Amino acid sequence: SDLAKNGPSPLPQGFIVTIMPKLTRLLLESPDEELLKSATSGTRYMLEKDPEQMFNWANHDGKSGLEVILVIIDRLLGPSVDDNAAGEVGGLAAALVEKAGSEKLGPYLAQLLSAVAYRLSTATQTQVIQSLILVFARLSLLSAREVVDFLAQLAIGEESGLQVVLTKWLENSINFAGYDEIRQNIIALSRLYDLHDPRLDTVQVKGDMIIPTSTRIMTRSRARANPDQYTIIPAPLKIVKILVDELLANNVSRSVETLAPASELDKAESVGSGDSDWEDDDGFLDLGAGMTKEALMGMVADDMPSRSRDDETQGYLLQWFATKAQEDGFGQIFGQLTASEQEKLRSMA
Repeated sequence: SDLAKNGPSPLPQGFIVTIMPKLTRLLLESPDEELLKSATSGTRYMLEKDPEQMFNWANHDGKSGLEVILVIIDRLLGPSVDDNAAGEVGGLAAALVEKAGSEKLGPYLAQLLSAVAYRLSTATQTQVIQSLILVFARLSLLSAREVVDFLAQLAIGEESGLQVVLTKWLENSINFAGYDEIRQNIIALSRLYDLHDPRLDTVQVKGDMIIPTSTRIMTRSRARANPDQYTIIPAPLKIVKILVDELLANNVSRSVETLAPASELDKAESVGSGDSDWEDDDGFLDLGAGMTKEALMGMVADDMPSRSRDDETQGYLLQWFATKAQEDGFGQIFGQLTASEQEKLRSMA
């Protein structure tokens, strides 16, 4: 995977035709967890570096590179592969959606996203949960409304895909790792909130932990008999609480100007903003009808210093909250925050 990750873009001619048959065999047959993760990452890097060469390649059965990757993802999302081994599958799925788009994927796009949502509903391991959530987070950077529309019509068991995916998403955002991933997740969540979609209000998730009032010593047996309990709150409120927590996660300057240049904040603000006019931009992904955007996952360039990315996230959040504070209706959300959350937001003003 290092050869593909650090190689040029596009890759040397013949690179994929030489490497992919071996990687495919590993990914479809190997039970080794670490080998599967490494091979999945390698396939993702090749797809990102040279999608044209990947899609033009065909295996010995005549299947195109696109078809082969779909088969690989199908296996990794299936029940025979555990969470640890499938830890990188979300990144590969997101790269395929970006590089192929619905024009090439056709009916497979909805099937792919459905499979990601189903696997997310059963996933328990942190890395694979983050990996799968980021498929929807990155799509939300382009059109949050399209993502909500898709999940709302998807059924997972007796629940809607929106309930299942948002619950997993919001309850695991605190565990996200990596500056790129955290920044993409934070901006995606802000886009979901900005929709003011009443369907999000119907999604109920865990809020704050309810602190027991009992003074009895909590033994292990009592802890098992009395698991942690949480308030239940609507998704938009949970999103704001996550954003407040992330804003305060690092000891940074309170000044937007010192956190990020205005030009960088403008770029962050422009990504995914305004769902009303997204379909006029050549490159956006339409989950229903065949348009793609290069750099779906390119919100943050790989060669940027990690610290500056994080500072931009903090600056973006400060500006976002300053804007929300002027909007009608945000006072009601503010009133539902804890006293400490309210005070911390006031201190940022």
